[in-house]
Amino acid sequence: MSKMKPVSLPGGAFAFCRTTIAILFWASLILQNEALTWIGFLILLSSGILTVKYAPLINIWLFTFEKIKPTAPEVVDANGIRFSHFVGAFVSALALVFFALEWTIAAWATVCVLAILQTSAAFGFCSALKLYQLMNSGTGSRVGKAVRKMKHV
Repeated sequence: MSKMKPVSLPGGAFAFCRTTIAILFWASLILQNEALTWIGFLILLSSGILTVKYAPLINIWLFTFEKIKPTAPEVVDANGIRFSHFVGAFVSALALVFFALEWTIAAWATVCVLAILQTSAAFGFCSALKLYQLMNSGTGSRVGKAVRKMKHV
């Protein structure tokens, strides 16, 4: 597994990103709008590919709100955030597959789970980031120990 890669971002940008994604999935669920799930998927996927420093919502904040009212910097783990963006993209892709298969109940249930998990992340507890930290810590995690024993190609 990879080590922590600290990166400094304006605190407002990071909060804006987490909150916007949560609102997006709640809006998708409430409005029953599959297109909003696609937008959430694309934002999460591009954030994972580009890393948190160059993520679309971070850049929107940096080039707009940060210029008006700067916020205090916050140090985050770029690798952990990248992992959590990919997990979110995977779960939203799963919902999109369910939509394509016309399994609407499964699709909306998945979007509901995403909305709840993203809301939790917006309030500071990101379950995917916590999983990443457990997998990379040297303490007690069975998952982390099992993953570290695997050979990486």
